[in-house]
Amino acid sequence: MKQIIPYVPTYLPNSDTLLADLKNITDLLPHAKIFTADAVSMYTNIDTDTGINAFSKWLHIYSHKLLPVFPCQLFLQILNFVMWNNIFQFNNTYWLQTKGTTMGTPAACMYATILFGLHEHLNILPKFAANIRYYKRYIVDIFTIWIPPIPSDNDRTWTEFKTTLDEFGSIRWKPETPTDHITFLDLNLTLSNGQISSATNQKPMNLYLYLPPLSAHPTSCLKASSLGRYWKQNNMENLI
Repeated sequence: MKQIIPYVPTYLPNSDTLLADLKNITDLLPHAKIFTADAVSMYTNIDTDTGINAFSKWLHIYSHKLLPVFPCQLFLQILNFVMWNNIFQFNNTYWLQTKGTTMGTPAACMYATILFGLHEHLNILPKFAANIRYYKRYIVDIFTIWIPPIPSDNDRTWTEFKTTLDEFGSIRWKPETPTDHITFLDLNLTLSNGQISSATNQKPMNLYLYLPPLSAHPTSCLKASSLGRYWKQNNMENLI
């Protein structure tokens, strides 16, 4: 799956990538808005036949870009076997999962990311090219810079977009109303004067525990501390 994921145009690996992309977007129209959308129980609502067919189409579309030794048929056979033969334990009983993404396997997250990417690639992005300035998805969370049409058919276009989101198998989405301020992943994003500024989203239950420089933790843990994240995610006025 790691060889397929680079060809999913809507794939967002983390919030750092989002911030890097947003730095290059500085000329938004005055009526531009931003919004998020969350999938409704995405993993359990992925129809297995729909998922396997999506992967088959991906491999057909990008077969010329994959390595010649990529085992397309074997890959699909194994994926089909994994998704239809997941056994899980509940107390002292064992069950065969018959619906949705195979839970508890390493394949689940990337499986969900890639298969809905087909719908985005073939339907959502082309159909709403005039309205979407930026569109990325972190598995079950979508972030979009939305350019509403002017003047009168805004509601119609927005309704069509929400309908199109839900036209892929059993997956359903809950888009928020386009606005100037949203929370996405670990970021608070604000649209103002044609630019999007960011600040770290701090949850009320955050204990704000930091590793001191003299801690016995490995250096890698110290470099991955929250202080470094704050420096990347906040404008200077937010850090003072």
